[in-house]
Amino acid sequence: MVNLANGLGEEFGALITSRFPQVKLTKCGQSEPWKIPAGTEVAFIGPGPGWRNPPKDLPVYWGALKWVQAVSAHIDFFEAKFNRSTF
Repeated sequence: MVNLANGLGEEFGALITSRFPQVKLTKCGQSEPWKIPAGTEVAFIGPGPGWRNPPKDLPVYWGALKWVQAVSAHIDFFEAKFNRSTF
């Protein structure tokens, strides 16, 4: 059994449990996504407003984590002052 904390929504959770029955899935919230159940081995987390004020130090219960999959944040806008020559 693998303990996985899912912060990517119910649809993603349903997909994971349908394909991997050995996964025990729990939810992690959007307001404090770092709060995961003790013993969690894998965490799938995404960007969101909860990360604006993360804890200064990682919670001690993150010690059991073997993998954290953070979904990439996207670009909400692209300023006109940037162009190809900037990069």
